[in-house]
Amino acid sequence: MKFAEFIVRFLAERNVKDAFGIPGGVILELIYAMENSGLIKPHLMFHEQSASFAAAGYAQYNNTLGVAYATRGPGITNMLTGIADAYCDSIPIMFITAHNTLQTNHKKRIEADQEIDIVKVCQPIIKYAVRVDDIDSAENEFVKCCYHALNGRKGPVLIDIYSPLFGMERKDFKFDTDTCPIGLGLEDKDIVAEYVFAKLRKAKSPVILTGDGIHQANGTKELREYAEKTAIPVLSSRCSADVMADSDLYFGYIGSHGTRYANFILSKADLIISIGNRLSFPSSSESYRLLLEDKEIIQIDIDKTELKFTDDKQKKSFFADAKLVLEALTEKGAVSKQWDCWLSRCRAIKEKLQECDLLSVNDTIGELMQNVSGTIPFVCDVGNNEFWCSQSYVRFKLCNRILYSKSFGSLGSSVAKSIGVFYKTRKAVICFIGDQGLQMNIQELQFISNHEIPIKIVVLNNEQSGMIKDRQKERFQGRFLHTTFESGYSCPDIKKIARAYELRYLHVEKVLDQEEKYLFQDPIPLICEVSVNREEGLRPSLPKGRKIQDMFPDLPIDIWNYLESL
Repeated sequence: MKFAEFIVRFLAERNVKDAFGIPGGVILELIYAMENSGLIKPHLMFHEQSASFAAAGYAQYNNTLGVAYATRGPGITNMLTGIADAYCDSIPIMFITAHNTLQTNHKKRIEADQEIDIVKVCQPIIKYAVRVDDIDSAENEFVKCCYHALNGRKGPVLIDIYSPLFGMERKDFKFDTDTCPIGLGLEDKDIVAEYVFAKLRKAKSPVILTGDGIHQANGTKELREYAEKTAIPVLSSRCSADVMADSDLYFGYIGSHGTRYANFILSKADLIISIGNRLSFPSSSESYRLLLEDKEIIQIDIDKTELKFTDDKQKKSFFADAKLVLEALTEKGAVSKQWDCWLSRCRAIKEKLQECDLLSVNDTIGELMQNVSGTIPFVCDVGNNEFWCSQSYVRFKLCNRILYSKSFGSLGSSVAKSIGVFYKTRKAVICFIGDQGLQMNIQELQFISNHEIPIKIVVLNNEQSGMIKDRQKERFQGRFLHTTFESGYSCPDIKKIARAYELRYLHVEKVLDQEEKYLFQDPIPLICEVSVNREEGLRPSLPKGRKIQDMFPDLPIDIWNYLESL
């Protein structure tokens, strides 16, 4: 068996059925092995960055392994943004590239055309990277790459293979080893559960605060079961709202642009049980310091380094698996005391505030979201458009899986990620993107058109770079630069773009008529342009130094006093 054939079989046995990239001379042997196997389909993208994002969508949907490949030199360096995105968002992707020259003179700037030491280049933004120059280490390194991608806090890995190795024959390749000499050393789930249980006995207003770590631990089912059994209010980070947004026990996402009622509820909690949430408040933040004054925090995370960054006296940290801890907590059951009064306060806060920050664009996005089945995934881009989507998603209590470029914030990633999500699910996908983000990887409309993939691309078009314009308005007294038509920004005619790529087009002002609803539900590729008023910005926001519940725009004083009294 050739080494390239071993790679294909090994990946296929780990549920990889699709890989994304662009051919190059050094990688051809692997691509042909994929195509000939009938096990993994290599997909030709139109830019390597998009290939990395497609692999990210494929992997991020349910935390299984994604694969992207690229040729040497500029091929793999084009993937660096996707590698960084996967690293920051803990997405398990294997990036495969190759080189055709063995390094001999490390002091030379260029030893061979198009060759680069990609392992050194990507070292700060990858979980594990290795250069393989001999067949004896190739198999073991490949196994290690898979292990590192999928175990502990997941993340991207890269293997750079000496190209002639792909064609080398061996009879003794092994497929059954998924072990790695590095143990995680997790804390005992029952000890963690006992500590949480003891703290809950004393708590008067506890909340569970979730993050994307719940998804990565495959613990969404366990979280819901535990919350429903104990009736503890659940808050989340913005990008993990899909864990429980359809539940009556869910009370929004926190943050400087969070759900206003979520921030209010967090401010009134006396115990925060953080599960899979990084607690990424800046340690120097006055708002964060005020938040911690009268609270206890229990943080449960699979990454030890995250536990150190918020080392406060009120916080107890546990290096543990979220899913296992939730299972242990559910077995222990509810504590003897109930929180009916606390739940009533949470519901009163939500009822008073859930409509106050919504814009007209939220109604349109909400209608589009509600017009499809709950099994259809959503993929969001970066900018004001993603915050509007988050607000609409939570307001209408949806249950669809919703993906973002969270920590790294890769503008223009959602079209390619939607392609990856489609190949993982084989279902239609709704992609939300702004007029600026669309142009970042617009070439992948050709991929969607060629293969007739049922992706609905919703372009929220405010004809400007809205998020940066908002910041310029605050910091530069309304003097705009490169964010409006007048200051240098521009966008093409979206309808003409759809025609050029032979895609159906739909323009939505506010609501869909019956014919438009049918078109939006039809499993065909479609560009749906939504015109957004230029004045609709991002709200609410948390001004520097204020308490987390004291967001802008300011609440009327009578409502503020009422909420503070609860």
